[in-house]
Amino acid sequence: MENKTIRNLLREALGVPENLTNLAINVYNEFLEKIKLELPKNIETHGNWEGLITIRGDFKIADYRFHEIEIDTKIVVNNRTETPTVYNMAFNSSATFEKDNMSYKSSDSRGVIKLKVNMAVNEKNTYSDIINEFQINKERYTSSFGHEFKHAYDNYKKTTQPIQDRTEYGVFSNLRFGIKPIDSFIHNLYYTTKVENLVRTTEVATSMEILGINKMDFIEFLANNETYKSLKEINNFTFDGLKNELFDQIEQIKKTFINSGIDIPNTDEEIINEVLDLTFKNLKGEKIQSLGRTLSGFRNPLAVLFGDGDTSIDRFFENYKEKTEKMKNYQQYFEYEEKMFKFVSDNLIKKIHKLYAMAKDDKKVSALMQKINSKETTNESIMDWDLHYDAEKIPVKKFKKEK
Repeated sequence: MENKTIRNLLREALGVPENLTNLAINVYNEFLEKIKLELPKNIETHGNWEGLITIRGDFKIADYRFHEIEIDTKIVVNNRTETPTVYNMAFNSSATFEKDNMSYKSSDSRGVIKLKVNMAVNEKNTYSDIINEFQINKERYTSSFGHEFKHAYDNYKKTTQPIQDRTEYGVFSNLRFGIKPIDSFIHNLYYTTKVENLVRTTEVATSMEILGINKMDFIEFLANNETYKSLKEINNFTFDGLKNELFDQIEQIKKTFINSGIDIPNTDEEIINEVLDLTFKNLKGEKIQSLGRTLSGFRNPLAVLFGDGDTSIDRFFENYKEKTEKMKNYQQYFEYEEKMFKFVSDNLIKKIHKLYAMAKDDKKVSALMQKINSKETTNESIMDWDLHYDAEKIPVKKFKKEK
């Protein structure tokens, strides 16, 4: 068997389809050239800006062929940031609801992949500031392009997705309570969903490709890679650690209780118990209510009109509700999620370790890696959650006193 064939089989096994990393690199380079032309030179006087960057060609990821990539690029003024920051990227697809198996079925994309790039800027940031951000953090954003192309590929290969998976994905990406450790826990739930954990090795492999990582570079590369570091943090999550973090947030928790109309318990320990219980119950409630709202749009209107309900949808919803409410207390819930975080992150970390086989065989440390090693590293994420909440106007959720 030829080396190229073996390499492609290895890539597929590790969740990195053939040609995906090269596509991400080439498309990001073209995006960068086009944004230089499309973005107004006096952007600081424009305020918000939105443009559609269209890239055409004969593209493929493994056996998936397409001819056009549309990148809806939005720049919003938000003085929460000092410098231009991409806070969100997304892959957009159309789908129809299939009642027979309670899932979404992907619609034919007609050879077009649609992406979104959302950036927040300070009102003082200039055209040069924005372009410099896209250039300086080229590796980071190219990796994110790889992430979104993997979503597109997964959408092509597996055309159906259970409606409850998509609903929970939406809940975790749009829910916050304004208490840092709790919001971080919800971020972890989002990061380890079935939808998101399919793309992690692709993110890392794309970064390896653009940096020219060889086997000598590999360990140092992982130590600096944001995806790998995030997975290690999730792997180290413990319920006890969460409780300790919450003790440092007592004053913020009290403010959240006051805003939510909840009585403040007498002791710090009782406050921690209460916030954990509320988080557990509100997460359950949000998932159930969100699925209920989604399913209500697919009910038979005649059956609803005559008060007969819709048996298959009602039965599915009740089963989901019963399963979600199975856990009766917050300790059981958080200990379960701790185990799930470890299980999912362990598997992904092992896959990322196996990417070593894809690293180049060069014996010398690459020039790009030398540059990384010599500069200060940062924990800043590609997806800035605070800016995501702020720019998308996602409100701080008040706790509900669930029964």
